[in-house]
Amino acid sequence: MVKCYSGLKCASYYAFTRVLSVVKLSKLYQICHIDTADDSCISYEGTLGENEDFPITDIPVWILGSVYSTETQLEDLRSDFLTRIWLTYRRNFPLISDTTFTSDKGWGCMLRCGQMVMAESLLRYHFELSLIVNFPVSYRNLIHELSSVGFHPPLCNWNTDVLSRHCIAALRNECRDWKWSPEEESKSYLRIISLFEDDRTQPFSIHQIAQIGVEFGKKVGEWYGPNTVAHVLKKLAPYDHWNHINVNVVMDNVFIMDEIRESSQDSKDKCFRPLLLFIPLRLGVSEINPIYISGLKKCLKMPQCVGIIGGKPNHALYFIGFLGEEIIYLDPHTTQEAGKLGEKKTSEAKELDLTYHCSHAQRMPFEYLDPSLSVCFFCASEKDFGDLCNRLQQDIVDGENSPLFELCITRPDFLKEDQDFGAVGIELEDHHLDSEDDEEFEVLE
Repeated sequence: MVKCYSGLKCASYYAFTRVLSVVKLSKLYQICHIDTADDSCISYEGTLGENEDFPITDIPVWILGSVYSTETQLEDLRSDFLTRIWLTYRRNFPLISDTTFTSDKGWGCMLRCGQMVMAESLLRYHFELSLIVNFPVSYRNLIHELSSVGFHPPLCNWNTDVLSRHCIAALRNECRDWKWSPEEESKSYLRIISLFEDDRTQPFSIHQIAQIGVEFGKKVGEWYGPNTVAHVLKKLAPYDHWNHINVNVVMDNVFIMDEIRESSQDSKDKCFRPLLLFIPLRLGVSEINPIYISGLKKCLKMPQCVGIIGGKPNHALYFIGFLGEEIIYLDPHTTQEAGKLGEKKTSEAKELDLTYHCSHAQRMPFEYLDPSLSVCFFCASEKDFGDLCNRLQQDIVDGENSPLFELCITRPDFLKEDQDFGAVGIELEDHHLDSEDDEEFEVLE
């Protein structure tokens, strides 16, 4: 079966979301037989969940730190869900290295989930810090101009002669007012999307992730676990010179605050670099232990949370929220045509942009989660990181009888300082490891 994109066109974002709220998914996507000659078709491989859209209920819905009532905020909830960048299987992209792969269908789902975590982090970095509703237009324009040419310094580097104290304070505050629309053409948004396009020149492309996976004993075309993709993104992040995101992977279930904070200190000016944190966990043997579900819910409520990646072999999902005892996710198991947005001036580019946003929310019971997963957090500033540590201590460590992980200020004595828990974790996750020396790593040009 395939689902064909309807080519829906609306005059405005509000018209678009209104149509989505009225027309059922079956009206937006028609079911037809596979036709390999029809490039407009989107191949869909199915999911574990059956529920779509959000039911009208008095139970609150949580989406990555934001809470909604479907009784009074349904349109806001749909808008928030639609804003998340949805990265799926693609086909007809350039060959990956010296392989014959021109599609990642059947093997790239966890890679796409890792991409979605990084994309969510970059959206927050650029739009929650820049598109402030009460920000003077002149300052907003200045920030976007600086950002568009690659100048995006840490917040502590902003000159008070250029940006007033009021603006600096606003930059440090949380702002969740920006929402994607079909008319979105900002330079920052388009550049974020380009980082994940299926081209070897892009730092977070499927080409780069698959090739660097070879350094961890993964052949191109082989399925990844959540731990592996976290370490691959950690290696790729320094080559994204626009954002300078620090990716840190917590290992052995021990969150060491001082070491994580130090890893995000810029070597030159000691300012805090934005931090993307992966915490790989094993919450059971063959199935998730129910005692950990409460802790996962608390993580998804935190404003710093950028989701959970996990799933069973060959079926990875990106979890972004929950409704009662059901977890909400984005599913990468849809095969779409590869392409480039560019400046989004053509009708084809505008249609392509729609494929980066999912209109149908899917859910499944928490108990269906595979025990191997990774909880992800993003901290744009040191203040954010401090707040995250406080929340984790209060809600996860002190507030749970069975905490998801340990939280330490400094490295405990029982952990050897030079032990490579990253390698150990990948070996346990994937049952084999043939890691190469870091010095042999090179990003494809």
